[in-house]
Amino acid sequence: MKKVILFFWFLLQFVLITTSFAGEIETTPRAPNQSEKKELDVLLKTTEISSAEENEINRFALQTIELMKKVSNSDFDYSESSVQKLAEFIDKASPYNEQDAADISFMWGSYLGNALIKKYNGKWLVMGDGSYGVNLPSGHYLFPMKRAFKHMMNGQEDSIFAMYKSIEIISEQQKNR
Repeated sequence: MKKVILFFWFLLQFVLITTSFAGEIETTPRAPNQSEKKELDVLLKTTEISSAEENEINRFALQTIELMKKVSNSDFDYSESSVQKLAEFIDKASPYNEQDAADISFMWGSYLGNALIKKYNGKWLVMGDGSYGVNLPSGHYLFPMKRAFKHMMNGQEDSIFAMYKSIEIISEQQKNR
């Protein structure tokens, strides 16, 4: 319980800091250096996912739902509260070794990606490096499998729930511009 309270305190601090500086932070665009350009070119060469890939992602997302229904004894859907429950479950089940995190991150990332797609009307893409990403209508690219892995390895500082909530904040900021 103490971890949950601490997590929400940090999340609240993040939201307050982000919103208080939203109008004050300006960045100067710079051209990527040659190495960054090559990485971006590869990564941003996206293709639509095949129906077989989409079926695999959906199968893994459904496995997450079934698992979470059993361990949480509650309805588990693609809602914000369900993403939060999954994040809490990831924290409770830690620590993870790197191989376990790599194996499980696809399942939990599939769920997270589908939750983001349902909330923000995004779509799955295959990125140039072969990884899966979610592209939102705002133009943002998200990498839910990578985020799930990072959450398992780094804990709450890379929380899947924080990612989920940050998109809401960014979307609000874009509407207010």
